[in-house]
Amino acid sequence: MRVETCGLVPWNSGHTSAGLNNIPSNKLIVNGVCISENLPDAIGSDNLIQIDICGECFTRGCTDDGYVQVFEIDGIVIWKKPYQKGYEISSASGLNAGTIYWNSAMYASFLTRLGWTDDHKSIGLPIDQVIDLWRINAVKTIFPLASSRVIGFERMEEEIMGFYSTDWTAEQSKEIYLSAKERLLTAESSNLSIIELSETAVKIVAMLDTNPYQEWNCIYYENGVELFPIGDNLAVRLGE
Repeated sequence: MRVETCGLVPWNSGHTSAGLNNIPSNKLIVNGVCISENLPDAIGSDNLIQIDICGECFTRGCTDDGYVQVFEIDGIVIWKKPYQKGYEISSASGLNAGTIYWNSAMYASFLTRLGWTDDHKSIGLPIDQVIDLWRINAVKTIFPLASSRVIGFERMEEEIMGFYSTDWTAEQSKEIYLSAKERLLTAESSNLSIIELSETAVKIVAMLDTNPYQEWNCIYYENGVELFPIGDNLAVRLGE
């Protein structure tokens, strides 16, 4: 989701099992959704940051969940579910509402309010993270109640019973999807950008064999280029 509003709700702990009492903290509310129950008072310099810390000891790293990965590209700061190959890292539960996209200026203002720095973000977006953003957006559509961490493309494709678009036949639409997916999954490096989807972009729609019936706008196509939707009318465009 794109950040339209964000607010901090101050609160104080009661007596915790760790023997602490009356510890001040803040909840982070984005677009009316609680993203963090307990923001830390400082963060490290890694782009994998813990935004929701233990409410018993109030210490970063006490638990192995509450994390986001932070990237900035094209004036957008991304908070996404952590993806590091070979590692299982639990995300902040607030990301169940979707990947969070901040306007860079709003994000800078948010950091200032907290006294944080922007040292933790990575500039640019690696291909493996693009793939993961596309997958997360798909899972949210196909299996809205499932954990996106455990569902890959093969599992999602089991639920696709056909494709369609306004410009191509069903078979052509399927071929475009498969070709675009292969291009993305095998890309090693690419100049890429995040763009707003325009009204002229043609979408390839996957029809899903789900109850209730759903559709996944899996690929957009404009000026001979495939666009990979990542949510909130945003898509990734790969360069040559």
